Amino acid sequence: MKFPRERWETNVYETLLELIESKPGLACFDFDNTIIKGDLGEEFMREVLSLGLPHLKSDFSIWFRDNKQAKEIFQSKKDLTQFVWNEYEWIFETQGLEASYRWSAFLFSGFSKEEQIELTKIVWEKAKKENRILVYPEMSSLIEYLKHKAWIVKIVTASPETIIQTVSEEIGISQESVYGMQLETDGIYFLPKLIEPYPCREGKVNRIKKELQRTPDLSLGDSINDEPMLRSSTLGIFLNKNGNAQKISFHDSNVLIQNVF
Repeated sequence: MKFPRERWETNVYETLLELIESKPGLACFDFDNTIIKGDLGEEFMREVLSLGLPHLKSDFSIWFRDNKQAKEIFQSKKDLTQFVWNEYEWIFETQGLEASYRWSAFLFSGFSKEEQIELTKIVWEKAKKENRILVYPEMSSLIEYLKHKAWIVKIVTASPETIIQTVSEEIGISQESVYGMQLETDGIYFLPKLIEPYPCREGKVNRIKKELQRTPDLSLGDSINDEPMLRSSTLGIFLNKNGNAQKISFHDSNVLIQNVF
């Protein structure tokens, strides 16, 4: 079996191949906008908002700056998606990526695991059909080749673990090999309370160490959220989309830049 060149940058491809061939190791992939084009976590968020958050069992208004307006929006369902997205983006702009991800946890609460799995299947197929999500062929080939060479392959994502586990086997990664957002439960339903370490920024490295007592030999990601994981690896590969690489200095580091496929 060969590792196909496809659309890899020459230096990235050659360095990847040399590392993979040297000896089996641990490879950790971000999921959204890394293995796939698109964001499954956000697709799920949009779907539950379009449905009016029927599973939400906590007080919707406590998650917003304007509690009174939040109550009115939730009761009427008018402009619900835009209202929530405005808050999500405001938190991102004022407090950063991790804060906005942590805030979004309440949108994934109220489901049983089985309910979340079933809705994820619907969202996944719908997003693929409408071309909002596709699996990068280069990533499928890389994952297949890594497994052929006896590497351990994991997904480390800030998206909810159950949601990504639902589709991971389609790209050749077992459910047990997905480390993502974990929510506490009341025994049946997910609660809007995160279980630490939350795999975002340094939390990605901490989760890997917690589960595997090591750092990656290879890691791939597309955002500042992945920077600590990439830097902690023998080789990190940053997928450069919309000039994102310019926002993170990887000069004289172990991280190579791959233009998005």
